[in-house]
Amino acid sequence: MPIPVYPAELPNPLRDGYSYEIGDGRFRSPAEGGLPNFRRRLSSVPDKVSFATILDQWRYGIFKQFFMVATKRGALPFQIANHVEDGYAMRDGSGNIVLDGGGAPVLVTSMTTAIFDQMPSIRSRGIDWHVSFTLLVTPT
Repeated sequence: MPIPVYPAELPNPLRDGYSYEIGDGRFRSPAEGGLPNFRRRLSSVPDKVSFATILDQWRYGIFKQFFMVATKRGALPFQIANHVEDGYAMRDGSGNIVLDGGGAPVLVTSMTTAIFDQMPSIRSRGIDWHVSFTLLVTPT
């Protein structure tokens, strides 16, 4: 069974309410003085993403179908764009935007595997729906 993919019909997350937290796999031990000592504790720690979006009724139906059926109410992992990196113009070593043969910018494509950490929270917002949830992103 192929891994589900977050539907392309759904909008990108809102910038307000989006956060990407890098997982901490370090072990911290106090020192007699100065900074604490750190060493690796875990080699594979998930990152956490807080995600919020506004959906009209049609897109809400797409989201609900994806969540309830494709991910079995959040129990299965899925592929989703890495919104920190995906869709931005690629740059060369000098910082210039890389262009294709037709003069259009070459865009970065970055997908990641995630699973729902907290169940979606759905609130009405006028005639639309404000949907927010957190994801655990598998380590790369």
